[in-house]
Amino acid sequence: MTARELRTWADLYAAEPWGEERDAGNADALANVLVGLQTPKGKTHKWRRYTPEYRKPRRRAQTLEAMKAVAQKFTSMIGARRQAERKEG
Repeated sequence: MTARELRTWADLYAAEPWGEERDAGNADALANVLVGLQTPKGKTHKWRRYTPEYRKPRRRAQTLEAMKAVAQKFTSMIGARRQAERKEG
């Protein structure tokens, strides 16, 4: 899969998610409709989420120094790989 294809799929998922996340959204919508039907007249029902969210906790923002260290490590790895490829070729 090319980077362009990956980006296209990511954009499609952002616009219309599929899988468990979509199923949870549909279940929430149905639950809210059912609760709304059972709400007595004169009272309003506020939409809420009934299904749990299983997402990874947010990470702390990286510092500029940490980003530079990762970039340097990555570029050194690429450089070492290219040198090894040149020796083999």
